[in-house]
Amino acid sequence: MPGKKPTGRPDGRPGATIDWKKVDDLMVAGCLGTEIAAYFGIHPDTFYRRVEEEKGIGFTPYMQEKRAKGDTILRAAQYDEAVRKRNTTMLVWLGKNKLNQTDKKEINHALASEIKVVNYGEEKAITYQDDNAIEAKVTKVTKESKDDTK
Repeated sequence: MPGKKPTGRPDGRPGATIDWKKVDDLMVAGCLGTEIAAYFGIHPDTFYRRVEEEKGIGFTPYMQEKRAKGDTILRAAQYDEAVRKRNTTMLVWLGKNKLNQTDKKEINHALASEIKVVNYGEEKAITYQDDNAIEAKVTKVTKESKDDTK
């Protein structure tokens, strides 16, 4: 029976070479551990174990640290594009997402209690109620009923 190699690994498939700079770059970019493992052609469990062995920290906290760095770089780049380069599209986008700004106009119908719309022989009375629900009443408008309202 063959013995162990000096590395402590049993005889068999050699360990995959992992470029840790590339791993960091992929994590900063937001790639998942399974995607990074596939990139290097290794099983995710092997990748997670190798992170712990090489970095001395669990996979999840290591990933969170790198992903936070990527988020910070992205935010800084967006801010730079919007403010320093005066990119109005990015300014609008940041305003909507960071400041909850909107380009919708809210119309308050509090003053109107009823709106009447006459359309194709029907009269529709739309009433706004306290809970902002809309109640629609439809009545047939005939020549006789028009004469009754005069």
